[in-house]
Amino acid sequence: MLSATAVGIAFHFGQWRSIVSTMTDVTRKRGIMEDYLGVKKQNNQFVSQVAGLKQTLEVDRFARVENRKTISDLQTEVADLKLELAFYRDVISSTKPDKGPQVRGFKLRDVGGDGRFQYRLVLTHVNKDDRVSKGRVDVEISGQDKGRKQYLNLARVAEADSGDLAFNFKHFRRIEGLMRLPSNFSPEKVHVAVYEDGQKKSSFKKTYDWVKLIK
Repeated sequence: MLSATAVGIAFHFGQWRSIVSTMTDVTRKRGIMEDYLGVKKQNNQFVSQVAGLKQTLEVDRFARVENRKTISDLQTEVADLKLELAFYRDVISSTKPDKGPQVRGFKLRDVGGDGRFQYRLVLTHVNKDDRVSKGRVDVEISGQDKGRKQYLNLARVAEADSGDLAFNFKHFRRIEGLMRLPSNFSPEKVHVAVYEDGQKKSSFKKTYDWVKLIK
């Protein structure tokens, strides 16, 4: 009986130890699974936060680029307005009669490279009899093309829909437009002359340095 009892106890002890071992494994695996799920949840949260931060940074970067562009555009507009005011002050100060139409302001502006420039000139006509002036403006650009001297007429290089160089006005006229210079052409001087209809001699004639006209 003692032997049988010992065998029974050993059997039950072994079974119990097996059950305890199984429960321990299950508990350990459950703990590992819970840890895994916790880490996975935390990782997902971090991924969402990183994605949100990336989006925020992208929005901020885009906003900074847009702000810089807006500021640059506004600075350009302010510079143009200052030049316009200078033109108008010059016109207002012209109290003496002119001998025919005159150029009171002339400037050029690079509009993105590739040889494209905006030109703008202001004509005034101060006269006692308040008559209308008719005529044309001749603009010629001189420079170098592959080491050779070359002259380009503005009418030849002006883009479509640019201002007509012929004029018909009484006191004030602004002519502006866009031109594109040949890729190998290096401008040096701009020659401007104003001719009234019926007059052989120009009422205005001046040569400008190209670099001084660029604004």
